[in-house]
Amino acid sequence: MSDTSIVTIEEVNTSLAPDTLIVRLNRLNKRNALSADLKRELTATARQLAERTDIGAVILTGSGGSFCAGNDIM
Repeated sequence: MSDTSIVTIEEVNTSLAPDTLIVRLNRLNKRNALSADLKRELTATARQLAERTDIGAVILTGSGGSFCAGNDIM
């Protein structure tokens, strides 16, 4: 696949390196806390990529200085 961006949704960004997908949480103002929208976007990303045979590893990371502050209860 020549496109290095697999999915870019408002709160989830992905990029593809050789055999590796990087999934980046992108809610900087909430320290990447898991909102209902972010959970839906992560689920959609996983479903889209479930059939891919060219990806051997997935790295889940967060934008900014935080990986994930936990569940967003607000």
